Amino acid sequence: MNDNLDSAKTQVEEIWRKFWDDHKDFDPRWVRNVLHDVAERLPFVFAYEAVREGLTVMCLGSGVELPPDFDGLSADEDLPISSLEKLPIYRIYLAVRAYAFYGLKLEDADLEPHDWEAFLDEADSGRLPLQWLRDEEAKRSLTAARARLKLDHPEWLIGLSAEELAALARVSRKSVMNQLAPKSGGILATRADGSISVDSARLWLEARPDFRPSVWHLPEDLPLQRPDQEDFIDGDPVWVPATKDGNWFSPEDALPDGYFHVTCAKHKKEETFDGYGPLSTSSAMRPHHNGAVPTRPAGGT
Repeated sequence: MNDNLDSAKTQVEEIWRKFWDDHKDFDPRWVRNVLHDVAERLPFVFAYEAVREGLTVMCLGSGVELPPDFDGLSADEDLPISSLEKLPIYRIYLAVRAYAFYGLKLEDADLEPHDWEAFLDEADSGRLPLQWLRDEEAKRSLTAARARLKLDHPEWLIGLSAEELAALARVSRKSVMNQLAPKSGGILATRADGSISVDSARLWLEARPDFRPSVWHLPEDLPLQRPDQEDFIDGDPVWVPATKDGNWFSPEDALPDGYFHVTCAKHKKEETFDGYGPLSTSSAMRPHHNGAVPTRPAGGT
């Protein structure tokens, strides 16, 4: 059971790191457009100078580090990514993408109760400005999130639309409609209301090599917080020796005497190595992102 839990935690953390690796320099045009739209609309309600000052105060209150000569009305242009990512709208959008395309539900207590699911409800209820929903990439992310929610909650008994399935699979709507054609011989099946059944959608998606099944329900709570930069080396993993049971070695595992002390389960004894050489020949190699905290192996070599 413990092995299964460890494997699940490793899987979730690897996907979490993959998500952040893919979003290292993420600068969504949609978030900047939302800021621009807010700055354009508020002067119809409040005095122009009051809006300028108010937006500056709200940015500061949101933990944003402001550049010199910052003008609240031009936040969409003036804020660098390092400041933009402090705003709830940025983190909500990241959370939407993490769920939609990586199957992760990331924890961010600062967003509750205005989290990404509440935002999605607002969008579905038509309570958000239409201008906010015209960006194609944002629309695709929100639609994919809706699709995954239906996959993850079959008890809702709600089918997927062709648009939702296409967004989740990152294909065109036409591709999905072709799969639904009677002569296609595909596995997609429609319900009485014309929507695509959850079971057939799941089978079709899982057959696609680029689809990531949901992992948020596995035993690992991960934050909606960017890992320290040292956790990555140009986005690529570092390859290190590992034991057959999946534990790995790093230079940090050497004890003060400069040796690696490893318990060998097979022979019930401890073996000592003075470097990577012997380990590399007797162990598998596995990827490790620099900066993670290693655990000294206790299993067989």
